[in-house]
Amino acid sequence: MPYALTIRNTPFVLTILDPDNGGTVFTSTDASQPWDGIDRRTGNLVPLDKAYIWRVVLSSPNKGEKSIYKGTIVRF
Repeated sequence: MPYALTIRNTPFVLTILDPDNGGTVFTSTDASQPWDGIDRRTGNLVPLDKAYIWRVVLSSPNKGEKSIYKGTIVRF
């Protein structure tokens, strides 16, 4: 979970995507429910050292703020 979402009270959707096929591995709208490394499609932990794509879409960004943030995350 991006740290800013844990200290800021704003509606959002966090999505973790598999870069191999674009499938949704995880999604959350609750900052207290971070990704635990489990692929929701299979129920198994994702492989070590594989980069996944994360994207956060803010429903109500502050004036002048971007509404979409993205990056990568790796389980190690």
